[in-house]
Amino acid sequence: MVLMRIALLGPVRVYAADAPVAVRGLRARRAIALLALNAGRPVAVDHLVDTLWPEDPPATCREQVYNCVAGLRRALGATVIRGDGGYTLMVAADRVDALAFEASVRSAAAPDRAAAVAALRAGLRLWHGDALEGVAGGPLGRVATRLDTLRGDAWERLFDLELAARRDTDLLAELAAVAERYPLRERLTCQLATALWECGWAARALEVCQEHRRQVRAEFAVEPGAAVRELEARIRSGQTAPARPAASPAAGTAASRSPGRRPRPAPHAGAAPVERARVDRLLAEVRVLLAEVRGLVADAGGFSCPTCPPGT
Repeated sequence: MVLMRIALLGPVRVYAADAPVAVRGLRARRAIALLALNAGRPVAVDHLVDTLWPEDPPATCREQVYNCVAGLRRALGATVIRGDGGYTLMVAADRVDALAFEASVRSAAAPDRAAAVAALRAGLRLWHGDALEGVAGGPLGRVATRLDTLRGDAWERLFDLELAARRDTDLLAELAAVAERYPLRERLTCQLATALWECGWAARALEVCQEHRRQVRAEFAVEPGAAVRELEARIRSGQTAPARPAASPAAGTAASRSPGRRPRPAPHAGAAPVERARVDRLLAEVRVLLAEVRGLVADAGGFSCPTCPPGT
């Protein structure tokens, strides 16, 4: 049997022996997506009808389902079988990226930090766009929403683990990009604002909190949650950001091998006045802020993070 792989974390694509298989038409792509999400398990014809026609299925819908699946069988061969319970796609769950992602997230519950980080990163690397891109609607739309929520949860869990290892400088650009994708997520907002604050960028951290407030007000007509409000108040008070605990030796960071704590350098120490003025003009749009943070982190030595070891 030809080894098949099905990509759902982005545009729906099917590969046989790593060569793309043409699946033409919206209903055919919806059908293969539903079968793949239920890999190895039968899918009832009624379920296929609901998925292929989220609204107003035609009177001939069952016949059209048979024709659609027949086309898939011609393209995919004996991997689609019919039984008493409906149609089954005979493919291993780990060959469907959405199912492999969910398995990676479940395995990240392991107490070992390194193993959890590896599992989360492996799962997040499977994404190449929006879930079920181009076919989401009706039942598949609800699946896409659930997968995207799980993706955001996975990022938050990953950043909790990574930031605890005092790798803020390494992660700042990545964290900023993810927070930009999920502007309404309170936990991500707090993670980014806290990381900026710990690196001496209190003004930038406040902008992140303020932009989150604007987004929440615009979307839900309410104030942000207590975590963001409390963090913003602590930053405004002028107090020093709390030091993160040193990483354990197992984390393998330079900080875990160096006793004591280095003095906190001034933010932007050594930067030219023109550069400081340019940074200070980044006030209004969080998109501009995040792009600037990513650019600064990309520059080796663009700024110094007092809670991170040199070279991280």
